[in-house]
Amino acid sequence: LKKERPELIILDIMLPKMDGIEILSKLKDTIEYKDIPVIMATAKGQEYDKVKGLNLGADDYIVKPFSVMELVARVNAVLRRTNPKKEETIKKYKTLVLIISLIIPVISSSA
Repeated sequence: LKKERPELIILDIMLPKMDGIEILSKLKDTIEYKDIPVIMATAKGQEYDKVKGLNLGADDYIVKPFSVMELVARVNAVLRRTNPKKEETIKKYKTLVLIISLIIPVISSSA
């Protein structure tokens, strides 16, 4: 995050070293990062988990397994809501393609 500021973060809850909820909380408590939109993408689909993530500042919450089309739609919706005046750029599309190509193997192995 210090080298390049992302326009959006897709965050899982179940991570090996630090819980995604803890990461979300730290992001939202840090002035430099608190305005970066976050989508929780996780296998934890209980209502409690969803409400906890959203109440801590997640902009959206999507439960695995999900389709790439749904993920793209949610990413676009969050970007529209969080930055409505900014036009889509090639950089956003490149970033989105990178995110999707990184997350597809994770979705496939989690399903």
